[in-house]
Amino acid sequence: MRTYILTLAFIFLGSAVCAQFSSKNDNKYFWGQHASWTGGVSPGPIPNNANITINGLIECEYSLLLENNANILIQEQDTLVILGNAEFTNSATVNIMNNAVLLVIGDVTVKNNFTFNNMGKVVVTGDFESENNAAYLNTDAIYTFGNFSPNENKTSYNGPSVGNEADFNTDEPQPFIDFVYGYIVLPIELSYLDAFVEEQKVVVEWSSSEEENFSHYQIERSVDGTDFQTLGRVEGNNQGVTTSEYYFLDEAPQNGYNYYRLRAVDLDKKENVLGPVFVEYRKPDRVHITVFPTQVENGHINVNFDFQLPEQSWVTLVASNGQVVSETELDNSQNSIKLSVDDLNKGIYFVKYNTEDSVITKRFVKH
Repeated sequence: MRTYILTLAFIFLGSAVCAQFSSKNDNKYFWGQHASWTGGVSPGPIPNNANITINGLIECEYSLLLENNANILIQEQDTLVILGNAEFTNSATVNIMNNAVLLVIGDVTVKNNFTFNNMGKVVVTGDFESENNAAYLNTDAIYTFGNFSPNENKTSYNGPSVGNEADFNTDEPQPFIDFVYGYIVLPIELSYLDAFVEEQKVVVEWSSSEEENFSHYQIERSVDGTDFQTLGRVEGNNQGVTTSEYYFLDEAPQNGYNYYRLRAVDLDKKENVLGPVFVEYRKPDRVHITVFPTQVENGHINVNFDFQLPEQSWVTLVASNGQVVSETELDNSQNSIKLSVDDLNKGIYFVKYNTEDSVITKRFVKH
């Protein structure tokens, strides 16, 4: 019995000290959410000796400490973003596979026999400090936007040359640059952003309460909320004023929903995306119909068209409950028709004519 208990204890302790975590691979997830991980449990603060595999895009919402033989593996073409500082120490290991990314929005410290096996890209927006026998294997691109400080005995630093922010903007492709700067907060604070329709145009308004070292805004529009195109540019005040108000006029909005966002650009070419907001825009009818009388007991109603009808078109008579009462095919030589109401029950009815962009609806009442 004693041997059996000891064996169970050994198995239990072994599983505890070698915890395994693997993130899901089908979307962007957050480190601290249990649903982000295949086992349904977040690593949280990383346990000693843990093995963590990053699939997809994982954002760690706080500073991260990796120590005591723990290991992080970022799979090929996947990404770990740390929204805070990172410290890697005490025989811990980070493995970054081909085309994988480690992005730290803060400072990085590596020390005490830490092993950095990087075949992808590492970007540190703060300072990078390397000390006490950190080992760098198969190391590809490393950039730090702050200071790089190897330990005092620089001859013991065996890592690669570390690029600065200028190197990053020169050497890396624009989509990756945009991705990184999307996490960097510019020296700008937006008070509000709004869009509304006015006289068949869309006005985009916004206000900032703080602008430092700021250049301009690019205004972008999308009809699906995903693919944005640049509409124009508005220069920043950049005069140290406490509040700056701006507007942009979209003189040719698309029919339906229009999504607007701002791309804020500072003098160092850093960018941040603000928004989006959306507004629904409906083009004015390019054709007009009239129905009279609008109050009728029997006989017929007249439907007049003030435009040339196309070769094929129809007028539909619809009851208030949505039931189609009749459809009348139109002759393109006509400019009016008569619709009988003798067989209609009392109630509200609608005459509908379909255009290329919308449906023109006119109402009448049968008494």
